[in-house]
Amino acid sequence: MEVRLPPVDRILFRKPPLALALAQVRFPVLPRFPDGAYIDELYQLLRPDYPKSERTVQFALPFAPDQVLGNVPGSTLWRFSTVDERWSVVVAENALTLEVRGYSSIDEFTDRFVAVVDRLVVTFNPALQTRLGLRYVNEFRQPDANTLEDWRVYIRPEVLGLAGVVRQLLDGTAVTIARQEMEVGLSDGSLVIRHGLLMGTTVEPRSQDPSAEGTFYLLDMDRFDPTPQALDLTAVANRLRDYNNLMYRFFRWVMLDPLYTALEPDDAD
Repeated sequence: MEVRLPPVDRILFRKPPLALALAQVRFPVLPRFPDGAYIDELYQLLRPDYPKSERTVQFALPFAPDQVLGNVPGSTLWRFSTVDERWSVVVAENALTLEVRGYSSIDEFTDRFVAVVDRLVVTFNPALQTRLGLRYVNEFRQPDANTLEDWRVYIRPEVLGLAGVVRQLLDGTAVTIARQEMEVGLSDGSLVIRHGLLMGTTVEPRSQDPSAEGTFYLLDMDRFDPTPQALDLTAVANRLRDYNNLMYRFFRWVMLDPLYTALEPDDAD
């Protein structure tokens, strides 16, 4: 029997599980990137909206957002953020990434991303786009769900797969940690799905926020197209909305009714 993701209305949740959203465009390497004066021209355009600046070196962390988005460990990154650090623009020698904590809507996110990419084009005029990606890192947390057995009432059994039955097969006491990663080839790129039962968080908190603790179920989706093509802002906006539509439908399909209700759905957006 053929299985398709059903269409769904967009719903806002009072308790959204989205820990981090990222959009990224990659381009050929900027040879002068290590020169601080070179990047300052872009910063001057971004500074009215992203006044905080920081120069960092990328480190490799397990299940960290930069792994799938592709920032190379050891490379220099410039981070320009809003005062509250909710929004950040991260610039590498071959990529620009927009991050947000406290996601509101795909429309606001897309508008902001297109605006910062436009400033990139004005400053550096990259020859082409080598990759476009959109990523959502969801961390579901339920006070009564500490083992994988507990999550069987919240997450579809098709998603849990072997992890959902291995305890019974091996006569174990509980499954407390589980990870799975898959890449699905699509007609215009790929979708990487990482999911499983983890501890703590996969997202580095803002400086003013405490680190998350306890058990959570991860649903981390990265939709991207690595096809080199002209960097067209209208096309970028349209594709991000298409990517969002697919991932949102998958996000809704993963959840069983008790989890949907626990997130406290609001009126349709």
